[in-house]
Amino acid sequence: MKPLTQLDGLAKLQESLGRRLIDAKETARVLGCSWRTVYRHADAGRIPPGYKLGGLRRWDVVEIDAFIANGCKPARPLKRQT
Repeated sequence: MKPLTQLDGLAKLQESLGRRLIDAKETARVLGCSWRTVYRHADAGRIPPGYKLGGLRRWDVVEIDAFIANGCKPARPLKRQT
């Protein structure tokens, strides 16, 4: 039996969720920004955080489409800086 790799784990995660997961570059294409901006916005809570599997992070196409359809509102309330 071969060891489970991150890509095997990602395929199993997609299968169990029954959804299509995309990487930061594809998410950036959908949102019209750079892949680095996708990570920054996800870390700041401005877009859905995505799913982490080891060192990989993927976003659900359905969640990104819903985010856009809802007017691109922050995924979680932003903290006010004082």
